[in-house]
Amino acid sequence: MNAFLSLIAAAMTIAAALLLREGWRARRAGHMKRRLTLMLSAWSLLLLSFIPWTFASGADRGIAFGITVFMLAGFVLVLMAARESNGSRKRAEREPRTNGNGNGASELSGTRLLLRRIYVFLLAGPISAVIALLVTANAFAWWNVETGSAANRLAAALLIMPIAWALLAIWTTYDVSLRRRSLVAFGLAAMSVAGIALEMM
Repeated sequence: MNAFLSLIAAAMTIAAALLLREGWRARRAGHMKRRLTLMLSAWSLLLLSFIPWTFASGADRGIAFGITVFMLAGFVLVLMAARESNGSRKRAEREPRTNGNGNGASELSGTRLLLRRIYVFLLAGPISAVIALLVTANAFAWWNVETGSAANRLAAALLIMPIAWALLAIWTTYDVSLRRRSLVAFGLAAMSVAGIALEMM
């Protein structure tokens, strides 16, 4: 592994997470144009960070390392945000959010808000990883080796896993209802399990 490229990639990934946090703050402040700029910059930087990750560790491990660093950075920022929100509640009552998605959850207590954010981290991290693995296993099971070689099936599986995980991580942290995010994620898991079961019959 090239240590210098890995350091650059990690810095880009952490910077992307910080930009996402600033985009979230801009949204809460009502600065929608600034939020759009920050969000586009964050996701662009995250995607670009996969280039040095790939050169440093290879396509499969590089993408996995990038996603892992991004989730760890996000977890730290979530904990920091929870601590800040607990402190601000002691000074003044927070204005309720009006978009109805419940991400701010201003009506929740400090402990419940922290538990909610930990659940979001778990949903975007290990739970999404398991769901991505199920999606990959489903594709692997249904791959026809008579029309496509076994080597191609293995290569496709190695690509599907990190891509599916990345997409799920993005979806499960998107600014929509937590219930909707959870339903889509677990619905995809259920369909993957059903597909694997059908193929094994």
